[in-house]
Amino acid sequence: MKKFVIIAVMFGLSACSAAFAQIVYSADTVVGPIEMSKANGPMSIDLATALRLANANNHTVALARERMNEAVAQCQRANAMLLPTITLGASVDHHEGGIQETSGTIRDINRSSGFVGLGAGATGAGPIQVPGVGITANLADAFFEPLAAKQSKLAAEAGSAAATNRVSLQVATAYFELVRAKARLAIATEAQLNAADLARVTASFAKSGQGLESDASRAEVEKLVRDGKVEQARENYRIRSIELAELLRLDGGTQLYPTEDAAALISLADESASGSELLLAALENRPEVRQNEALVKAAKQRLKQAKYDPFVPKVSVGFSAGGFGGGGGTSLGSENDRHDVSALVFWQLDNLGFGARARTKEQKSRFKQAEIEQLRVLDRIASEVREARIRAESRKRQLAIAAAAVKRARSSLELNKSRIYESQGLPIEVLQAIGSLALTRELVLDSAVEFNQAQFRLYTAIGQPGKAE
Repeated sequence: MKKFVIIAVMFGLSACSAAFAQIVYSADTVVGPIEMSKANGPMSIDLATALRLANANNHTVALARERMNEAVAQCQRANAMLLPTITLGASVDHHEGGIQETSGTIRDINRSSGFVGLGAGATGAGPIQVPGVGITANLADAFFEPLAAKQSKLAAEAGSAAATNRVSLQVATAYFELVRAKARLAIATEAQLNAADLARVTASFAKSGQGLESDASRAEVEKLVRDGKVEQARENYRIRSIELAELLRLDGGTQLYPTEDAAALISLADESASGSELLLAALENRPEVRQNEALVKAAKQRLKQAKYDPFVPKVSVGFSAGGFGGGGGTSLGSENDRHDVSALVFWQLDNLGFGARARTKEQKSRFKQAEIEQLRVLDRIASEVREARIRAESRKRQLAIAAAAVKRARSSLELNKSRIYESQGLPIEVLQAIGSLALTRELVLDSAVEFNQAQFRLYTAIGQPGKAE
């Protein structure tokens, strides 16, 4: 009957452990592996799609999530420190030869014993070496480690959000660079067509005697220069596409075509808001703030753990049950039920106290380092907010200036063309107007793209508030 009770206890404990593991591990969602996207050939893309693909595929984001999963597992392990360990086993012991009795007499003994059940290592009248159900714990660790692990988990979660925000900024910057490259190709192509038209007209004037051959040669050189700039712009467009595809983990042969107009401005953060308002938003939303707060709290818990460790006892409790038999020679004899209960409690001072003291100093230093790092991060966040705000404001003003310059440059080109057709000027006079138009259009483009980049940088600097988790 007792054997059936032992078996029932064994299965009951196993079932309880399995149920606990199921509860613990179902509490958090573990992110699975992400495969590289198989897109190939041309692909239209907008900013929202690029950000979505980065969140799903980017290596940095995936690594940050795995670090978060690791921290979750460590927290689960810390919370299970006071749960018993179950050992099912069997052991056999055989002794042959001299053995000393308590009186001091040496006797020649030949005996064997065996055990099977909860535990292992039962010999004679001594305790079972490996308890069937046992808890061995440092109570200081059991109390403080779950608290520290919880803060480490919160820090890892915030670190994952911070990594996602950084990658989003990288992807947005790369996307706007692709938009810039596409628009630069269009500007270069327009200048190339204008130069080709100028070369044709100038050659016609030279042939009819109305212009100089040197002007025709100069116009032809300008056409060739513009041909080269188109090729450079096409090369840059392809390279920017490859760079963005790498961040999104798309196939290297995918040619990306941005759908947004280069002149379209985004509005994610109010650059006209006061610096104090933006900084307050950053402190409220930046995951780095939460990450470092959690790291400081984790370091504080580990400092307490080291400080109180010498004064908190270590405990060891064990219970074993099973069948035990033995006899002379190699015979195990008849089997009998055996139950063992053991309990230990003790205090430990490592290395005469010097080791414990050094450990406390080490954890105190780590706590101070965490506080210093927290201050450093806060200073960096403040600088990022101020810098991003200045960039966004400046780029907006530059955009208005460049737009006025483009209007004047286009008007100048049309007026110069009209003078040629009205026989009031030479075609070569258009050359400077072509260059001025291309230059001012590039200034408008650069100001628009860099304003959008500055907007997203400011949006990231204040923690990307309102973003869907």
